[in-house]
Amino acid sequence: MKAISGIYAALLSVFDAEGQPDAAGIARLVDWNVELGTEGLYVCGSTGEAMMLDSSVRKAILEAAVTAAAGRVPVVAQVGCPDLATTIDLARHADGLGVAAISAVMPYYYRFSSAEVQNYYRRLADAVTTPLLLYFYPGAAGQSLGLPELLALLEHPNIIGLKYTATDFYVLERIRQGAPDAVIMNGYDEMSLAGFASGADGAIGSTVNLMAPLFREVYDAVEAGDIALARERQARINSVIDALLPPGVIPALKGVLNHRGVAVGDARAPFSMPDAETVRGINSVYEAAMDRG
Repeated sequence: MKAISGIYAALLSVFDAEGQPDAAGIARLVDWNVELGTEGLYVCGSTGEAMMLDSSVRKAILEAAVTAAAGRVPVVAQVGCPDLATTIDLARHADGLGVAAISAVMPYYYRFSSAEVQNYYRRLADAVTTPLLLYFYPGAAGQSLGLPELLALLEHPNIIGLKYTATDFYVLERIRQGAPDAVIMNGYDEMSLAGFASGADGAIGSTVNLMAPLFREVYDAVEAGDIALARERQARINSVIDALLPPGVIPALKGVLNHRGVAVGDARAPFSMPDAETVRGINSVYEAAMDRG
């Protein structure tokens, strides 16, 4: 079996009223996800608001998530930031916690060359013993790597695969053919069916925090060749995504979870939380999507 596969929640981060990590709130959210059927946790990614957090806060969130998971599901720590030294520091901290893998978004903001990005990943992979899952998200990083560069990185003995948050499924399929043993986790929730059909081993997604069973049903239907069922389940997921997008996915997810009794607090400024009426509307769409009886 591959080290990472299945349906992983890109875990929301939970903060207290002072904006500090709320370990009890993180534990509630981890328990909710485990009970929902989530098969793994991806901590301090985009959904976890990590790009707005300093290293000490990210470390505290990861520690709380690992403690709460208590070995029930694997944890992947997203450690990427533009500065390699800080990324390595976060990775070594995660290494010491015994996570299943680390992951790192491409260095962003500055227009780094392809060679510089590849060097960033190779030096990171060399710095730790925990396997590295690339976080390929060119839309957020503002730059990309081509197929030859991705395949070359996957030849590194400590780079096990990638979270593929992109829309070119030709490239995903070519990665699958070129690196058959690599872990490929689909990253765009609304395109999970396409990712699974192109060879992804699972998904890491924001809305898995609400809809893990539907994602699993899409994956299982694709594996069984039941494309009609997979389409129907993906349509249910996308109806909820349609409702989450206008107020913003991260604040809206937190709003719905709070509404449902899973107290996860607010998103950090400059995010703003949706009003109660909006949250009730999203929750109604969510309940309809989850009703498969």
